Amino acid sequence: MYFILKVEILGWLKSCIKNSGLEEHLLKLLEKRIWVGASAGSCVLCPTICNSCQDLFDEKMEGFPKEGLGLVDFQFIPHLNNDYFPKINFENLKNASKNLLEIDGKKLYIVDDNGAISVNNEKIKIVSEGKWFEI
Repeated sequence: MYFILKVEILGWLKSCIKNSGLEEHLLKLLEKRIWVGASAGSCVLCPTICNSCQDLFDEKMEGFPKEGLGLVDFQFIPHLNNDYFPKINFENLKNASKNLLEIDGKKLYIVDDNGAISVNNEKIKIVSEGKWFEI
């Protein structure tokens, strides 16, 4: 159920960004401002909302939006090892994403709730006191 809920939230968030007119101004705004996103607020910046790790959640994705805002060139999964999202753990994600680069060509960052990703131009840095990994 988690992934369906997440995709619905991401789809809703992307629609709000687009329908409000924010999407057309976002790149210009980010020249002088910082985007702080938590959970869906971070994932919506990625190229896709539904990436090749979706098989981890055994959900059917038909009817859900697939494209993110595409402001970063990687995929992101938050909540690593969070008790509310038991399937988001190292072993499950390592198995589900083993062909990620081959399928969609995007690097994947998985971060627990004690970390963040900093993107400055094309420089990507993980800021964390917790666990994270990349594929």
